[in-house]
Amino acid sequence: MRWLLLLLGCWWLTACQPQQPMPMQSAPTALTIEVAPTSGVGVDLPIRLYVAPDWNGRVTLTLQTSYAVHVQTVSIQQGLGTLLLTKPWNEQRGDVSIVARVDQLHASATTTLQPSAVVEPIRPLVGARSIIANGATWSMVVVIPHDQFGNPIADASLVNITAQRPNQQRTRLTAKTAHLLAWQRLYSQTVAGKTLISAQSQGRFGPQAELLEVAGWPVQLSVQLAQPLPRLSADGYTFIPIQTNLIQDAFGNVVPDGTSVVFEVDDGLGQKRSINSVTIRGIAETQILSPNQATRFTIQARIFRITSAPLVLDIPPDGATDFLVQAVVATDVISVTVGPIVGSLQQYVPDGTMALLQVNGPIRLEQTTDVVAGYLQTTIRRSLLPSGRYLLTCWVGDRQSNQVFIIP
Repeated sequence: MRWLLLLLGCWWLTACQPQQPMPMQSAPTALTIEVAPTSGVGVDLPIRLYVAPDWNGRVTLTLQTSYAVHVQTVSIQQGLGTLLLTKPWNEQRGDVSIVARVDQLHASATTTLQPSAVVEPIRPLVGARSIIANGATWSMVVVIPHDQFGNPIADASLVNITAQRPNQQRTRLTAKTAHLLAWQRLYSQTVAGKTLISAQSQGRFGPQAELLEVAGWPVQLSVQLAQPLPRLSADGYTFIPIQTNLIQDAFGNVVPDGTSVVFEVDDGLGQKRSINSVTIRGIAETQILSPNQATRFTIQARIFRITSAPLVLDIPPDGATDFLVQAVVATDVISVTVGPIVGSLQQYVPDGTMALLQVNGPIRLEQTTDVVAGYLQTTIRRSLLPSGRYLLTCWVGDRQSNQVFIIP
């Protein structure tokens, strides 16, 4: 009991003594940032903050990278705080601006994140895609070497470019990176074909690119029969094969497949037409339907402003036998039958061959119709023709036959 009374007395004496106030923390007077001037991308970068005098609290830290702006608070103990700049904030090359703020104090610093080693693939980019093989035109080869995070590597890094030409010769070029990339002009040679291009840097490689060196403007253009024909005739159904010469440029390169060629045809009968074609293995071909009457064809080929000399073909008459025309006058119609209409081989002319019927008398009528299975069959309404004597003429190509009929 005595000990209990003693303890209670000690507690009472302690409780009755005046309490000492807690010391107040003084305001920070200085703020300093310590960071390495350079660091590699992807490497954790320590940023140290010093706040005097031995201050405790939190500091707002703002980091502006080439990627984004990052704001974070840093705890300060006994005047020191540390922050690690980690992924993804340390993966982009370039300057990092650091600003620290506490109360009315602020401090700033800058560090530079440098790219790491180049990684594969080293991919050459080529444009224009095709150039003329004349030894004067050029295309641009651009290479953008990058590290594992996609950053272009450091300026002045060496890039080797190799081009294998259509004639198997190799052209070697070197370039140094500047403004994030390396580039070189690649001039054409005088042999058309496909050029293969590769690039390598720091022992790293990548896929090839392709450049087409194509033939230039043709130096000679002519037109000829694609194959000898036993005879030409105005039969209206035989096709005449026409082709150009082997089209080449001044260096003997054959123009690319698909080069547009226009054949211009004057049929000698007052009609002109253009037939579009393209080259295959340097030659353009077309076929022209024979006329149905004797005439003279004039044919030229044209590639843009380059025109061939004219090819002149004299088309003689067909030489086929004449045909018969019959007209039967009935109560309401006149039935017309023409045929058989045959060609020079004594065969039916093709179905669809055009025939022209002319009726001359007190009035004049004219109509066209198609030949089917060697015959032409049609009718003329009798009410269209007044009484009188009429001459019916049928034209098939340059052949004609006549028949007289009377309308009572």
